[in-house]
Amino acid sequence: MRVHFTVKESAQNKDLETVGGDKYLKQFGGADSGLPYWVILNDEGELIASSVVEGGNLGCPASEEEVDAFIGVLKKTTKNASVNERLIKEVFVIKK
Repeated sequence: MRVHFTVKESAQNKDLETVGGDKYLKQFGGADSGLPYWVILNDEGELIASSVVEGGNLGCPASEEEVDAFIGVLKKTTKNASVNERLIKEVFVIKK
């Protein structure tokens, strides 16, 4: 299941924020990480991975190196038999 929270909006867009979203951002270690910030939780709602990889926030990975790190997180946390690296790179890597 995927859930999206909107947090840290500008003053004119505060009404777009998810009520309580900032609580979850803080709970899962993203309060000081920048946006976008994502987490992967287990079935009990416990944090098993986040977008903070090697001390930095991947956010939305775009470079080849960032996408490789993202794929690494997916491989460590998925219950699926495999991760479609080619498709993930096709979607995320920004072509220069």
